[in-house]
Amino acid sequence: MIIREIRRGDPDLHAFAGKHRLFFHAQSWTSCFDERLKQCVILNKNEELIGCFLYFDFRKAGFRFIITPPWTPDVSLFYVNPAESPVGRNSFVKDLMRAMADYFSGQKASHISLNLPGEIADTQPF
Repeated sequence: MIIREIRRGDPDLHAFAGKHRLFFHAQSWTSCFDERLKQCVILNKNEELIGCFLYFDFRKAGFRFIITPPWTPDVSLFYVNPAESPVGRNSFVKDLMRAMADYFSGQKASHISLNLPGEIADTQPF
């Protein structure tokens, strides 16, 4: 699984967001923010888009902060889980959480405070 920050207004992400009716990833919503709003995509091993999430990145008093975007309930994590069995679905979510935790670890922020969606129960990698 690959997590990659993308440029704002990416047509592939907007098509994906439109297809899955993702309000917080719609261009009409993201255009309300400046460059501090970051959009990330989740790609499978074939580099096909299978998910996305948002976060807000800013500096204050020389420190870097990563938080849930303002006016959003969570990071608006959405993904298409390809597994069919319950065990496979749980393993996929755990791998996704591990990939996200690794991504944020690599950001070297002074403070990270993110709200994950309520359906995410296993946050051990964080």
